[in-house]
Amino acid sequence: MHLHNRLAAGGAVATKQIVNTLEEVASGARAANKATIGGKTCVYSCVVDGSTRYVGITDDVLRRGREHFNAKGIEIEEIAGLDNLSRADARAVEQTLIHYYGLGKDGGMLLNRINSISPTANPTAYEQSLIRGKQLLDSVDYQWTN
Repeated sequence: MHLHNRLAAGGAVATKQIVNTLEEVASGARAANKATIGGKTCVYSCVVDGSTRYVGITDDVLRRGREHFNAKGIEIEEIAGLDNLSRADARAVEQTLIHYYGLGKDGGMLLNRINSISPTANPTAYEQSLIRGKQLLDSVDYQWTN
């Protein structure tokens, strides 16, 4: 007997919903790129006069916001839809944003000092993170700034 049918026959509504969700994911019926899938990490940014100046990730945006304000005098805000991410997905988004906007030390516009993921240590992982980050940003209709 199919697992779904066995559980449904037992009347376990919550378990049935979980099985339905797992079956949808396995069959590809649900969007694989949905940003809110499995974690507690969010992606945030600091935008000043329409220009993105800093990007980062955190599990506690209020604490991180206080730290940034006290250390750098900047205010941060969560990027809509990019919360509850796995740490790996959040890092992929952060690196995609760093790649796009550029580090200040390399002529870019960000105050960030380093990449989230090294482009030289493992170029394949870096490239894959950019692909995944772009998918997640597209899934929440991220609005790119100057």
